[in-house]
Amino acid sequence: IRKLSVLKELRHFSAADNKLHSIGDLETVCSLWPELLQMDLSGNPVCKNRKYRDRLTVSCKKLETLDGKEIKEVTRQFLINWKAAKETKKKGMVNQMPSGSLIALPLNNDFNVGHCPLPGHIYCHTTTNSTNTPGWEPHPSLRTQKLKIPLSRFNQLSISPAICSLEDI
Repeated sequence: IRKLSVLKELRHFSAADNKLHSIGDLETVCSLWPELLQMDLSGNPVCKNRKYRDRLTVSCKKLETLDGKEIKEVTRQFLINWKAAKETKKKGMVNQMPSGSLIALPLNNDFNVGHCPLPGHIYCHTTTNSTNTPGWEPHPSLRTQKLKIPLSRFNQLSISPAICSLEDI
């Protein structure tokens, strides 16, 4: 299909039920056909490629119909913007990659941390302040609270060391 790229004024292209496989070749050639309005490639192996329709919609700027289905301008603009955002993000990620080794941050399994307006502080939502309006007040961590468990209710009791130590029992 690359040999057809010289047809700069092509408006209608039909190559249905052929053996076109390469989406890359089609994108390249279609981008060189600025006047292409209709294209039918149905029945080709390339039609089974992921994002086949999206990729050709972006590369063929004036294409109105692909495989007998209309291409709306809103769809084309969305796909063009999506592709541009994806490329920008990809370039940004390459530029932002650290050159040295990554530093692992410690994990915290205290579920009271971070559930307030100030990250990393231990707060709970309450309405018991002096103005009786909703607000955030300090709340002790579960790790610092003494657990009071009435042992008479249990035949067996198992306490994980991750929750409390022997001095807490």
